Amino acid sequence: DKLAERYGQRPTVRFWQVDNEIGHEGSDLDFSDNSLADWRAWLVDKYKNDTDLLNSAWGTTFWSATYGSIEEVPLPRWTIPGSPSRPNEPWRSNLSPGMLLDFRRFRRDTITNFAHTQVSILRKHGVLGEITTNAPGGTWSKALDFNDIFSPMDFPAYDNYPVWGGSLAAPAASTVALSLDVVRGWAIANNQTGKGWMVAEQLIGAQGHDIVGYTPRPGQAVAWAAATLAHGATHLLFFR
Repeated sequence: DKLAERYGQRPTVRFWQVDNEIGHEGSDLDFSDNSLADWRAWLVDKYKNDTDLLNSAWGTTFWSATYGSIEEVPLPRWTIPGSPSRPNEPWRSNLSPGMLLDFRRFRRDTITNFAHTQVSILRKHGVLGEITTNAPGGTWSKALDFNDIFSPMDFPAYDNYPVWGGSLAAPAASTVALSLDVVRGWAIANNQTGKGWMVAEQLIGAQGHDIVGYTPRPGQAVAWAAATLAHGATHLLFFR
């Protein structure tokens, strides 16, 4: 609210980004008491507070975990000590697959609602700049639906990192093209093509957190940028 009040009517503020790489690097996971309360409320709404429906959907008899009430349902915390949290969350593999699927849906809805709340605040104040947020890579491994996340925004944005820490080589150009096609598809799905779409962070050098990986070869960052524009992006920002 305060930011929108102060800067919303300034024509020099061209864009508003409601979050940074939403749901990335584990930020789609929360095991707090607040998350537990919201998780149970989500289940009450989905299953109409009918525990029999929940038990049937999750196949809890097979998994020896039949619930007497939704208040008994926990968060699916780590259950295999020492196992990795990625890929596909094998650390919860001894819980009901139906429960894990619903937990991913809950995370999807929660993050979408969070993003939409930020947008509604900016819309309430009538900000002049266009609204978006930068989607991270790894789209298929996250419990997110960017079609829904971007639906109230002006256009989608994406962070294009073809290589990262630990990468030994660049991916095929077709792999980069596929990611850019997906982002363009988000704009089409929400009828936002008239305003284009953005790459908010385009890699131009070696990157990584604890490991610095592959350095783009001469001309490679230019090629990635050209591919971005060729796929219809109307905004391109370089990030180092």
